[in-house]
Amino acid sequence: LVKTDGSMLYALSLPYWSGTATLPAQLQAQQRLADGQLVAAGKLSLDSEVTRTGFYLASAAKRLAVIGQAAISYPIQPAVPNTGGATPAILPGATGAAFIAPIAFKNQLVLDVVSLNTPGSISVANRVRIDGQLVGSRMVGNILYLVSTWTPDLSKYAPPAGASPSVVDAQLASLSTAEILPTVQIDNQAAQPLLADTDCYLQAANASARVQITSITALDIGSASLQRTSRCFVGESLGMYMSTGNVYLSSSRFYTYPTDASAAVFAAGMQTDIHKFALQGQQITYKASGVVPGHLGWDREKLPYRMSEYQGALRVLSFTSGQGWTFPAPLPLILPASQTGTGTAS
Repeated sequence: LVKTDGSMLYALSLPYWSGTATLPAQLQAQQRLADGQLVAAGKLSLDSEVTRTGFYLASAAKRLAVIGQAAISYPIQPAVPNTGGATPAILPGATGAAFIAPIAFKNQLVLDVVSLNTPGSISVANRVRIDGQLVGSRMVGNILYLVSTWTPDLSKYAPPAGASPSVVDAQLASLSTAEILPTVQIDNQAAQPLLADTDCYLQAANASARVQITSITALDIGSASLQRTSRCFVGESLGMYMSTGNVYLSSSRFYTYPTDASAAVFAAGMQTDIHKFALQGQQITYKASGVVPGHLGWDREKLPYRMSEYQGALRVLSFTSGQGWTFPAPLPLILPASQTGTGTAS
């Protein structure tokens, strides 16, 4: 992947096998001379825990924004001493018993802000981690817009099957907003909520069986403090389209498992909601919601191209077929429940 401002050229290369070893992802800077030749002006190796998906050049701010995705492990619950009965796990090479806590993983969007202030040198100035999976991104000037979707782990609050409303209420009594909303961490600072619950919109007709949060974040990578603003709505986002002043997010009222969309079977009568937010610098303003029959297809990379804005109107291409053509017997990845409604957010 290559970016240039005319005098400098920046290249992001992904990890690759050299024949003897796997070389890490690298960011390289080269200077363009008057005769057109390129001269090496800096190189930065990036850590292997993050899969890089793209980067942006903010020439005025003398910074690069390198975007990636990581899976962070965390213990589901603390390990407890063995009090008899169960046999403790023995780790290879250990001289005694070792207790292993169950491990889970959560997706995090990772942003490396790279400084270009020193000629011939490139270095990571800041690292930003946001809970969730990247849906799409765009940059306008120094403002980087990130759209991500987040599914919190609420398994410990799951009531038993067939539980009465009172049992469900009791099970959810201690659930806090902080456990639902995504967090953001900048450098080594403590993680904090990406936004407040008052920054979120709820679509009354969305009766998804799982809680998903879609967030829009406007981040000024030219500011020393990385100033940011975020808004969100309850529901997933399948695709993002951005015009010069608006972002449109297609959303399903069904929970979609994070896997290959080409293998999905869509429920009969499925509808797709589309939410519109106006973008002006760091200001994110909800404008409207609409609904179209069907869905926007099985190829997630092509979803943004199924929407376009023309003379203030949004044009949408949707499919009403429930089964794709990639596999003869697709897996049912979307909960088969039909919903109806106007798609208006509140």
